[in-house]
Amino acid sequence: MTTRRRLITTTLAGGLLMAQHLSRAQVAERIWRVGVLRPTAAPIAATELVAEGISAALRELGYVEGRNLRIESRWAQGLAERLPALADELVQAKVDVIIAVGAAALGTELLVTEVQGSDYGRAFTAIVTQRPGALFVGAHTSFTRDRQQIIALAAKHRMPAMYEWREQVEDGGLMAYGASLYGLYQRIAIYADRIFKGAKPAEMALERPTKFELVINLKTATALGLTIPQAVLLRADEVIR
Repeated sequence: MTTRRRLITTTLAGGLLMAQHLSRAQVAERIWRVGVLRPTAAPIAATELVAEGISAALRELGYVEGRNLRIESRWAQGLAERLPALADELVQAKVDVIIAVGAAALGTELLVTEVQGSDYGRAFTAIVTQRPGALFVGAHTSFTRDRQQIIALAAKHRMPAMYEWREQVEDGGLMAYGASLYGLYQRIAIYADRIFKGAKPAEMALERPTKFELVINLKTATALGLTIPQAVLLRADEVIR
């Protein structure tokens, strides 16, 4: 298995895999343990969205780290073959829930560029030589973690880029169309809460995002010398000025 990822085709999926190893008790009487399983390397604290999102969403439901919640994280360092062993490690640690963070017909030619490890500089050099009209950054967890580096390189090469998550636009990306990353964590937290209270994971229906947002950063558009049509701005759910 390689650590290669594709800027266009990779996706992120979040889900609850299993739960309930300890006796059921009232939420206030015990510390709930959540395992987070991720395919990437451990993130730099300043760029971490996943752990912050999960922790914040659980906190809204009354689960607070250091009081009645403990989060155990495992990273596969980009090696998918390590995921089963890490999942088993979390099972052996007797966590209550495991959250796994995964892995067009428009007359447009799509050029796919692979990223080796975190060598985004080389990837952008390859992209620039192909002289594309724009860039789409897929929803791989590494691209979310390294979003500031990717956004900076897109700005350096004056390349219009579209992203999967609104959070990437808030950090300076040009635009995004997709579900809210934090919104997904809120749904995961609700699943975890139901499991804590006795629901069986096998009997819980899987959910898909139902709300998608178009977010545009006009500051970035101006820096790139782009004019966003008024019709597009009117359709946007949020315009960052």
